[in-house]
Amino acid sequence: MTKERKRKDEVTAFDIAVSPDVRRLAEEVERTRTPASLKRGDKEIARVVPASAMSTQPPSDDLWSDYDPNKVKAAIKKHAGFLSKEEAETMIAEIHAAREAGSRPLHKF
Repeated sequence: MTKERKRKDEVTAFDIAVSPDVRRLAEEVERTRTPASLKRGDKEIARVVPASAMSTQPPSDDLWSDYDPNKVKAAIKKHAGFLSKEEAETMIAEIHAAREAGSRPLHKF
């Protein structure tokens, strides 16, 4: 007898009603739409992700189909100050230098 294998994209269901801690975690992930990491010590052993993140639908060809300006603004605000002023100035100078140097070969083949 051979054991039937699951496809990689199949998920085993777990009834969250049996564990109040797991239920709270699942509800938090659903509410915030942010994945949560389950760890044993420093090692991640599992990840709980919002169900919508696991959609089996193929991605849309429309680049703007999921665009949410509020999410963009929140992300910009969250990462504001990520670089120090000096790091930003160095990066800008390097970009300008690369533009001046050009990236195209002198001769086309």
